[in-house]
Amino acid sequence: MKRIFTAIFTLATTIVALAQNPASTVLSTNFDAAFATSSNPTGWVSANVIQAFSGLPPIVTPNNPGYGGSISSVKIVTTQFQSPDSNSIPNKSGILLTGTINIATQKLKQGIPYTSKPEGMAYYTKYSPAGIDTAFTIVALTKWNGTSRDTIGFATDIITSNIISWSKRIVPIIYDATLTAAPDTLIILFSSSSRVAPKLGSTFILDEINLYPTGTSNIIETASDNLVVYPNPVSSVLNLKNIDSNISNIKIFDVSGRKVFENKISTFTNTLHLSALSNGLYYMIGSDANNNAISKTKFEVLK
Repeated sequence: MKRIFTAIFTLATTIVALAQNPASTVLSTNFDAAFATSSNPTGWVSANVIQAFSGLPPIVTPNNPGYGGSISSVKIVTTQFQSPDSNSIPNKSGILLTGTINIATQKLKQGIPYTSKPEGMAYYTKYSPAGIDTAFTIVALTKWNGTSRDTIGFATDIITSNIISWSKRIVPIIYDATLTAAPDTLIILFSSSSRVAPKLGSTFILDEINLYPTGTSNIIETASDNLVVYPNPVSSVLNLKNIDSNISNIKIFDVSGRKVFENKISTFTNTLHLSALSNGLYYMIGSDANNNAISKTKFEVLK
């Protein structure tokens, strides 16, 4: 069981595929199909089977009703573990991950087969942190290159406050412009707690997960009238213009999906000092007070 534990929890901070071939299964995105508390929704894995083996409460359970009154959603609760290696594996966590587990061989296959490049992912959620805690979501599109896996697209979403009613989250996916091949695997990871300081009882409820093909979501691909940047290319100081009043936070990512800059802004903010950034292409995402992405643009740094 230690091997499965290690594979699941390593993914909370690092997305690295363990096998050349992804799990061959259909992803359940609305969670209406029944599943036992000792198993998992179709296409997903958690430590439920390990908890059942140890006689401990499940991490992932059905939750009724789902979004819009549907049959069911899924609930992840940060739960106590009997960790086989307390030095490297946390003894409390709540994780749901795309893939399959083979209990007989103790092997985890991450992700599901997927060959498109969606613009982003959306899902509906409620979140109830226990004390000061943080839920997070990771999306990765990868491809086997013959010896290892390339991360072609990457996205993350962080929830830092209580969400009482169903709320739609939109997660833009940033692609590595140097990798032109189509992905072969989609990995989605939901965690009900921070990886650093998980709190028992934090509850993350999810439903209706959707991937948006390019050009079909309300995520804006290029500069729009509610977030304009100039000059482009920029060497040091980037100017902002026509900032939507709902945008309260700016994040900048490089082409590998790594966040390189974040700043709270207001309608009075009109400059960003980016002299620390290296030459290259960058993506800017404007989010509202609930960390929902509402605008996206790109620019180049050239010194």
